Amino acid sequence: MGGYVSKSDKDPERVEQVHFNKERMLGKGGFGKVHAVVKKVGHDKGKWYAMKTLDKKILRKSNLLKEIKNEFELLKDCGNFLFTCNLFYCFQDDTAVYFVLDLALGGDMRYHLLKSKGRKFSESLTKFYIAQLILALEHMHSLNCLHRDIKPDNLLVQANGYIKLTDFGLGRKLLPNVSKGSCNEFGGTPGYMAPELYQKNHAHNNTAEWFSVGVLSHELLLSVRPYAEAVYKSVATTRVRRSTRTVRVESVAKSGKQDSTGSTKRVRVTESELLAMQPTVMTSDELKEALEGKEISKKAVSFLCKTLVKEPTKRLGWGTEKADPLKNHGWFEGFAWKQVMEQTFPVEYIPDTTEANVDCDDNELMDFLEHQSTRLTRSNSVINVDEFGALWFNYRDQEKSSSSSSRVNSPKT
Repeated sequence: MGGYVSKSDKDPERVEQVHFNKERMLGKGGFGKVHAVVKKVGHDKGKWYAMKTLDKKILRKSNLLKEIKNEFELLKDCGNFLFTCNLFYCFQDDTAVYFVLDLALGGDMRYHLLKSKGRKFSESLTKFYIAQLILALEHMHSLNCLHRDIKPDNLLVQANGYIKLTDFGLGRKLLPNVSKGSCNEFGGTPGYMAPELYQKNHAHNNTAEWFSVGVLSHELLLSVRPYAEAVYKSVATTRVRRSTRTVRVESVAKSGKQDSTGSTKRVRVTESELLAMQPTVMTSDELKEALEGKEISKKAVSFLCKTLVKEPTKRLGWGTEKADPLKNHGWFEGFAWKQVMEQTFPVEYIPDTTEANVDCDDNELMDFLEHQSTRLTRSNSVINVDEFGALWFNYRDQEKSSSSSSRVNSPKT
């Protein structure tokens, strides 16, 4: 079980940044960096992890304290599962918050999608990835949790070719009755969100996730998302008003089409601007017609048509927290779910973990492969501890870090 570690500097179990060696950078975002690290001391000495470093100044400036605290709670509650990213440690110093997580050296799925021929995957590989995502979401839903930001960027490819769902910052805990749209907070990435989130009260439940699964499936199979026209509005330059909300919006190419990089940024939009961002969802008949002649099976077409339904009560998976309606769909007929859970399913694609597996320029790549100096943690001079939550000042999950240390091998260098 997880626990909160004492703040005493004399506590031998206290975990800080100096207890890890940074080996290489895995990614860099708007709020910090992710490094591959090795534990230097303790029962898990020598074990490799991913360390996510979040800059406190940027978190305050972007008003993201709630989101980071929320991500911590959901990682703690929904982890310890094969296909979700597990949290092993969480601590902070006077400049940053640190999450120590499962290591996935293969990079995110967006990177591999853009590298693949035609910027799409084979149907068999897509089904393999979507099956794992369904299992991850079923696990979260069984705990009354929603992820709410399903997209290729949030699926990490591990060294063995399997994936993990990450980035729980927009996730939410549901009320016990999941069949009545018990989440009313807007959140997600436009282009992947279900239509009901754009409505005035934003009421949605776990069925909204299955729409996002449909969008992702369409993108992996066909290289584009299932919309008949460009639906992304350039709202980044709009005037910020007081009565606004923050959303993750994809960068828009000058042509108005989907940006091939899939990069996102946070912008504030008004209610009317939010509604203007809503994509036009095709009917099942329109989608079926649009998919005619595409190089995918009829069962794949059926799966897309049943998940990409505007009305949530008619969508595949409505009315249950379980994923049985999706797992029992004809597209997965004969699929070896047990082998996937046992991770004995034949893997079609294994990433090259000797590469950075991220998009970067030459200078950044050099930085990725260099060892970086470690900053001392000033534990007794942490500023605004209450602001970041004193309860999660220093967290460790003894059970996870002990049980998994034997099944995670050192990465190739």
